[in-house]
Amino acid sequence: MITITEFQKIGVGLSGFGVFFVLFGILLYFDSVLLAFGNILFVSGLAFIIGLRRTAHFFFQRQKLRSSAAFLGGVALVLLRWPRIGMLVETYVKIYKGFVVRNVPVKGMGGGPTPEQKHKIREKQGRVLEGCNPLRRQ
Repeated sequence: MITITEFQKIGVGLSGFGVFFVLFGILLYFDSVLLAFGNILFVSGLAFIIGLRRTAHFFFQRQKLRSSAAFLGGVALVLLRWPRIGMLVETYVKIYKGFVVRNVPVKGMGGGPTPEQKHKIREKQGRVLEGCNPLRRQ
């Protein structure tokens, strides 16, 4: 069972309130104060959940620098009371840039099973050849 520390519980609460304030700010026609407060709460909640070092590592990875700069720029635009443009920048980054997982395997598209998976399939079908076990060390 996974143990959750008190800091992680606080982080979940902060992130939840952050999402709530962002959604509420959008419902109130892009209220800049609510959006800014929600952004700050969400990022600080993320820092509480995974830690400061991992949060910094997440945002400042080499392949994510552009998207992190655009995301933090969007947060800055919201803080500077340009909420519509800031939220557009943040949404663009979240959807089309480095924060979305891109390499999700889809059935019928991609590389197929690994040698270990092929061996397990052959075992289930009863077609394992003697001496061709990829799991065995030589």
